[in-house]
Amino acid sequence: MPPAAEPIARVVWLKVDEQIERLSEMIRRLPPGHAQWRPNLPPESFPQPRCLGELLGHLLQCLAGFVAALYAIRPEQLAYALDLRNRPVNHVCGEGEALARIDEYRTVIQDGFALVTDADCVRLIPTVFVRDGEAALTLLLGNLEHLVNHKHELFYYAKLLGVPFKSADLYRFRDDSVSARRAGGSTVSASFAASDRHHENGHSTVTATAAATAAATAIATAESLDLVSGIRDVLVIASSSRSGSSLFVQLLRRSSRFLHTAGEINPFLRLTGLGWPASGTDSDELTAGHATQAVRRALAEQLGGDVGEPAGTRFEEANGDFVHQLHHRLSLQWPRERVGVECVRRCQAAAVTDMQAERSPNGRHADLQRFHAYFLGHVRREHPAINPYYYDLDPHLLRRVFPDLAIPAGPPGTDAIEEPPFILIEPWRRPVDWQRRILVIKTPSNSYRLGFLRALFPAARFRVVHLTRNPAASINGLRDGWKHWGFHSHYIGPELRIRGYSDVDHPDGKWWKFDLAPGWRERTDETLEQVCAFQWCAAHEAVLDFIQTSGVEHRRVRFEAIAEPGSRTRTIDELCDWCGIVPDRALRCAAAGALPWTMAVRAPSPRRWEENADVLRPVLADRRVRALAERLDYGDTAEWT
Repeated sequence: MPPAAEPIARVVWLKVDEQIERLSEMIRRLPPGHAQWRPNLPPESFPQPRCLGELLGHLLQCLAGFVAALYAIRPEQLAYALDLRNRPVNHVCGEGEALARIDEYRTVIQDGFALVTDADCVRLIPTVFVRDGEAALTLLLGNLEHLVNHKHELFYYAKLLGVPFKSADLYRFRDDSVSARRAGGSTVSASFAASDRHHENGHSTVTATAAATAAATAIATAESLDLVSGIRDVLVIASSSRSGSSLFVQLLRRSSRFLHTAGEINPFLRLTGLGWPASGTDSDELTAGHATQAVRRALAEQLGGDVGEPAGTRFEEANGDFVHQLHHRLSLQWPRERVGVECVRRCQAAAVTDMQAERSPNGRHADLQRFHAYFLGHVRREHPAINPYYYDLDPHLLRRVFPDLAIPAGPPGTDAIEEPPFILIEPWRRPVDWQRRILVIKTPSNSYRLGFLRALFPAARFRVVHLTRNPAASINGLRDGWKHWGFHSHYIGPELRIRGYSDVDHPDGKWWKFDLAPGWRERTDETLEQVCAFQWCAAHEAVLDFIQTSGVEHRRVRFEAIAEPGSRTRTIDELCDWCGIVPDRALRCAAAGALPWTMAVRAPSPRRWEENADVLRPVLADRRVRALAERLDYGDTAEWT
């Protein structure tokens, strides 16, 4: 929305736009071909329920109501929108038409709100219902209520059709980091009800209280949008899978010079319709063209609540924010379980008690592991389907805490939004100086999305760290991961015929693991080792191509230099110097000490790939692999540690 828009219009627009975004996402997830479907409801209460297509057509009518109200406020500037009156509404509408029309209405509605002033909000606008006129803000809020009501109706229809919608599909949940925000909700609502009564009695005190209501409901969205739009420095860690990016970023998290997301970006892309296959690229690839205004807005809301840094507090000192962070993460990992906030609160407190009772060495990584093992143990008492083996937890710890629990076979479910192994989260906060920090983004599949990410942050300085690792260790790590009980990224089905994987009698056999590179369909009947070599090559080739064609600022970092204590501190110092920051004491101490290995299938050891040398040598000798190894300065096989 243009910055000239006045405060009341801005906060109302943010809430309206949030509802449009939620509505569009719900429509995208509807099963195709059900426009004529009608719910089977009691005829005495619902003599003729409308079909799904008619409901979509009526939702277009809801948005047309906004256009009509805004045109009544600013007829000259919005005269171009009169053509919309000739477009059908309340008709049987398909999902594709609905999405296209919603986007069309949204553009006009945004333009209209940009023109509305505070004075306009209290100006009386004659309507067919009230000839003397109603306050313009009352008309806009009435249209918002109309839209929300029928969005709930669509939610009900979708549930009857078997779509696994939850409350998060209806609402944009807010971060509770500002306790007064939540506590003030009932006060604002009561004040708004009072203002309505004043308005009915002929008073015009609607402005302040309605503005307060709109601000209270939209402030979190505004903060999220401002957070992402305010970022001025982005650092993308681009690598192939199993190249040590998780460990590298865990090290950078010790510095107060960087910002991070609590997890990877993939779940947010899926929630905004940019995951496979919805993105339309038939892979994990996203281009700059995908970074539309609607996508930037939706991802801003998602990322805005996730961007921050470790709070640096012990688990027993964590506040209520941590409970909501845990609850949010569980909803991404186990969406069918419907774990409640109060359950999370009880289990978090019980886990802290367990940690305090156990006499064992403290340490950030050890505490993170122990807390989640105990926390998940308590959650399992109410939700036994939740299996801690799907988390990035030490198997030795799991066997001690869960001696009777079997290692799972197959994925954690078909609808998990986050990919296993699920991340472990610690108390998280948004620093006050976030605008002066560098946002670090790490996900291996982002190697195919660098243009998209650059377009997502158009006002930011955009830099790429190309993290490399020798092909033998990387391809061997990929092979281990495909054989592990985690790392499920995409269900492919019977067409996946990878030899040495799909032909083994195991539930994982129809699942693709790790990143889905462009050209994957030509690899579905190759050997597992060939697929892993393809994934290593495709990721690094995509990064090199982007660097060459875009001219982006970039720096190459070898994972071997991070893994070796003798070169780690120097490598981190050089990276910080390139970033224009001074490495702080916490980062230097972390670089000088032992690193906590994350997302590791097995304990790292030098030249571990040689255990599988017989099956790896053919792909390591492949012309494409050797050529890429030369480009990445791994031509000397003696350095393949």
